[in-house]
Amino acid sequence: MMHHLPEALRSEMLAEARRVLRPGGRLLVVDIKRSERNQIHFTPLSFLHRRMHRGAQDLSPLLEAAGFQSVEAGDLGFGPVGFVRGSV
Repeated sequence: MMHHLPEALRSEMLAEARRVLRPGGRLLVVDIKRSERNQIHFTPLSFLHRRMHRGAQDLSPLLEAAGFQSVEAGDLGFGPVGFVRGSV
């Protein structure tokens, strides 16, 4: 659902998640990836989210700005779904 939130609210949510996690805590966000040029996923999600302007691959800088460390992002290996994770 992160791709549905406005930029300011996504940043605010990630900052709050960072605030409440204790040292050693981790955050994992699984969300739909924005389609790259010439990349088409033929799944029901792709038809519902054809014109997405944001996706899981856009979250890494926001996690870093919120103070998360060891930020990693990648694909889950099925459909247009990706992840980003960071630690405190």
